[in-house]
Amino acid sequence: MSMESECASEVRTWRRELTTKKLLPTVLILGLLAIVAHLALAPHPSPKASRATPTAEFLAAALRKQEAACGRSLEVEYTGVWQRAGSRVPSDYEKAHYVYRRTPAALRLDKMSGKGVVDIASYDRESREYRRWLAGEGEIGRGLMSPFCTPEFLGTALYPLDDQPLCERIASGSVGDQKEKIDGHYCWRVEIPGHRSGLEKYVVWLDPHIGFCPRRIVYAWTDMQPEFISFTDYANLGDGVWFPRKQALSYGSVDKRGATFTIVNTVTRLSRGRVIPKSDMILAFPSGTRVHDATRNTTYIAP
Repeated sequence: MSMESECASEVRTWRRELTTKKLLPTVLILGLLAIVAHLALAPHPSPKASRATPTAEFLAAALRKQEAACGRSLEVEYTGVWQRAGSRVPSDYEKAHYVYRRTPAALRLDKMSGKGVVDIASYDRESREYRRWLAGEGEIGRGLMSPFCTPEFLGTALYPLDDQPLCERIASGSVGDQKEKIDGHYCWRVEIPGHRSGLEKYVVWLDPHIGFCPRRIVYAWTDMQPEFISFTDYANLGDGVWFPRKQALSYGSVDKRGATFTIVNTVTRLSRGRVIPKSDMILAFPSGTRVHDATRNTTYIAP
């Protein structure tokens, strides 16, 4: 090869290298733009189309964790207002104040009205013994009973679905395959078979952003209008514990006039962690109280 040919070949090689070096940044920029455009145009999953659908057992464990994380105690004071919609009749309206306490050992609920303390109930979680003082009469039984198993009871993990708390009953439920929006929050919908005559099912919506606590519960009846219970204004109590500051119950038609009945519970004080002796939790009947003990099938007068 002549000197002239070698020079021409080197020039061509040098031009190719120069062109490549000049084009490389452009190629990189165009590639990045293509990636950005692809990401921008790609379909984004809806917030309700979450990762994996949780199992009923997982939800039950999450609710039990809510209860256990309270630690030494949870104390709630709240006001309950009962009213028949549109009615101004005094007998259709009631306002009461409640003090609810729970510890790993026991539950206790004191109800007060304008007449003072009118109802006290306690539950020993180890022995499962239930005690209640109402209208001057005492009662002892086994298992959770009213007022701990009525819809107006204020709670989350221990909210009663008839005679079982939510954290237990939910394990028999069927979880929907995607979230549903409830009061602006995406929640998992769980349907649980009814456990008494006339009750088709319970429908519960649990919010993963507040430890899977309930946002709404519906009692779906076969021959009556449904009952709605909503839980709002959740407070973060630390350690992953959440508790609603408001609970509203709405009953369908309760009489021939088609009137509805509502109960609104509003929290006035909320705290956790105080050490409460079990002796302060279990109801001691006032001296002279007539007590019926269903566990021993006997009646006696408290000393």
